[in-house]
Amino acid sequence: MRTPNGKENLREIGIYFSLKKYIGAIQDTREHGKSGGEPSGFLKEGEDGFDIIKWLEEHVWCYKNIGLLGESALGINNYLLLSKNPPSLKTVVSALATQDLYRYAAYPGGVF
Repeated sequence: MRTPNGKENLREIGIYFSLKKYIGAIQDTREHGKSGGEPSGFLKEGEDGFDIIKWLEEHVWCYKNIGLLGESALGINNYLLLSKNPPSLKTVVSALATQDLYRYAAYPGGVF
């Protein structure tokens, strides 16, 4: 999960999945929480998400069966990562997340 809302707020989700024998990775997006970098809105989320997938794949405990979960901004991050088509990404569950950032986020109803 990649969040602009502070990864500390998702601690309970990480604990839940670890109790179910899943490995959870929760990361702050650029310039949010404890993450560095320059803020980019959603412009770099696909690339950044792809980078974390590649990082996970490098570890011996990763079986390269990765799933993503998120709603709202987390779900949008998931959609943007899908465009990079990482081979180990097997499933994505996004809720309450628009797939049309132009119409529903940047220019709601076509208005700036």
